[in-house]
Amino acid sequence: MRSIITMLTIIGIAAFLAGPVTGAEEEDWVDTGLKLIGKHRYDQAIKAFSTAIEIIPQDYQAYNYRGVARALQGDFDSAIADYDKALKIRPRYADAYNNRGFARTQTGDLQQALNDFSRALEINPFFVDAYNNKAWILATADDKRFRNGARAIPLAQKAVELKPSAVSLDTLAAAYAAAGNFESAIDTQKKAVQKLLAADKTSEVPKYMTHLKSYRSQQSLLINYPAAPKYSRNKNSKVSLKRKTKDEPVQASEEKKMITPPQTEKTVATAETKKIKTLPLPPKPLPYTIQVSSFRDSQMSNRVAKDLLTKGDRAFTSPVHISGKGTWHRVYIGHYKTHDEAKAAAAGLKKRSFRYVRVTKKPYAVQVGLVGSEKEVQELMSTLQTKGYLPYSLPAGTGQNQTRILIGAYENRESAANLASQLRKDGFSVKVLPR
Repeated sequence: MRSIITMLTIIGIAAFLAGPVTGAEEEDWVDTGLKLIGKHRYDQAIKAFSTAIEIIPQDYQAYNYRGVARALQGDFDSAIADYDKALKIRPRYADAYNNRGFARTQTGDLQQALNDFSRALEINPFFVDAYNNKAWILATADDKRFRNGARAIPLAQKAVELKPSAVSLDTLAAAYAAAGNFESAIDTQKKAVQKLLAADKTSEVPKYMTHLKSYRSQQSLLINYPAAPKYSRNKNSKVSLKRKTKDEPVQASEEKKMITPPQTEKTVATAETKKIKTLPLPPKPLPYTIQVSSFRDSQMSNRVAKDLLTKGDRAFTSPVHISGKGTWHRVYIGHYKTHDEAKAAAAGLKKRSFRYVRVTKKPYAVQVGLVGSEKEVQELMSTLQTKGYLPYSLPAGTGQNQTRILIGAYENRESAANLASQLRKDGFSVKVLPR
């Protein structure tokens, strides 16, 4: 399937948007557990989450995260038991459904896994990982009871629409192949490889090239899930966990499939990737976004946005000076080409019980960098975070496979002047440009 877990949901912060606030002591233990997961110290992470549960027995997030740690150890039965407990406390917890579906897939229980992914999507119709996970099973299962390329295609297309990543494109290519449309599978898989190259993730390219070779041979992917080695995937399936520490940027996971066909020779991959690397990325103006909250405290605004990021929401913050009220720090979700797209996304947020949802047109942002590799993206974002900013990234649309690092969202260039000035004082070279 996909990654090991989309990313855990940070505790406490979501409370300001749609839920109860947990105690400070419990939050420390959960945060400790998340940091330990980031260091691959799963036994200690499990102990930390268990301590959080002892303090607050109804902490559904601590159960979910403990399940994540256990899944990362390969103990899927115990992970499922923890997800069950989380869902008993909070029945509409999309992350736990997605994570349980992931674990059930690893045990070969595909029917229940598909049910879990479907339930996650009922709760959150914009859950990219759940779309990918469900589509991947339907596209790759060798069991005819579950294999259905025609059903997989619209699910994978939705994932690509929400997040056109290498992972989503790889799933869509597999779906096309399962439906017998190898021409579209080949074209889509090339785009997936291009995405990897643009992100400087060359270690993943041979696996993606293997899929491309299969499609060129008119062969779809077939996986015997009960027999699939745990974590030997090309990384398509995702559990909701890819959470970093509070002060680090959270990014969507790009890992993939449950199992990988035999790899192609390096010479084949090299020849193919040279061809694909020249494909241009289309421009993508994204002037619309959705405001979901606003705080006087910039740190609180950043914490709320980081929490939303761990849930798969493309959240970011933007300071704004309001006459007579001073500076406020708004929290936004998403980047959309049209008002209709943003309106549809806003409807989904309202169903998730967000207290405040407002579609707004903010076509300008402060650009802090234009970089060409994932390493450069991470370094610049980390530097900005240490200065108290919460940047986000968008494709440059220049055909050069570059990424724009942006902060804020504004109605016009003048409104961004204060932020641009502050960034310059902090030593950054910036421009106010269309988003």
